Amino acid sequence: DVVSLDDYYLEPAERFNRAQLWHPLFAERGVPGTHDTALLLSQLQAFRRGETQVWRRYDKGLDCIAQPSEQTKARLLILEGWCLGLQPLADHALLSNCNVLEQQQDPDAIWRRKVNQQLGADYQQIWQASDRLIWLNAPDWKAVCRWRAWQELPLQQQGLGKSPAELEHFMLYFERLTGESWRQLPDRADFILNLDQDHKLLSLTPDE
Repeated sequence: DVVSLDDYYLEPAERFNRAQLWHPLFAERGVPGTHDTALLLSQLQAFRRGETQVWRRYDKGLDCIAQPSEQTKARLLILEGWCLGLQPLADHALLSNCNVLEQQQDPDAIWRRKVNQQLGADYQQIWQASDRLIWLNAPDWKAVCRWRAWQELPLQQQGLGKSPAELEHFMLYFERLTGESWRQLPDRADFILNLDQDHKLLSLTPDE
């Protein structure tokens, strides 16, 4: 089975509640704090006990929960997601702005501190439920943004995707922790798939 962290996004009404309580930027899906981590963690723990699962699915185009997977008793599970394996940052590392989103909409670092706090909570238990960590190592941030634009094309063709300007803004939410992956994951991942600018495999580390 393959399950995505994205399949456990909170729906807009739940994110709006967190935006009201925590910070307006939590209205947008993506960062730690915008997923139903309790549900995902409980399912991962049940999976490890050998229990039959029905995995959640999320429709990004409509921004709502979709039809779930069929009931399955698969014994191999791949959990994929953009921030898997990351540890929370030291507080002093959050103080400087990494892009215009943080500068203009989070000048006091309230949002990024809350994201960091969330990353240090249930997300760590989710990472620990995995046996191995495989990291797809992108060459740079521009490549990450370009690949994400490729993913958006099918939705745009259906009239549901983000415009190029909207997507450029959306990616700013992910820049800090994506940058952190290049600092943390080389020493933490069990396997590293080094990718070129066209998303093709260059090498595998360790080479076995």
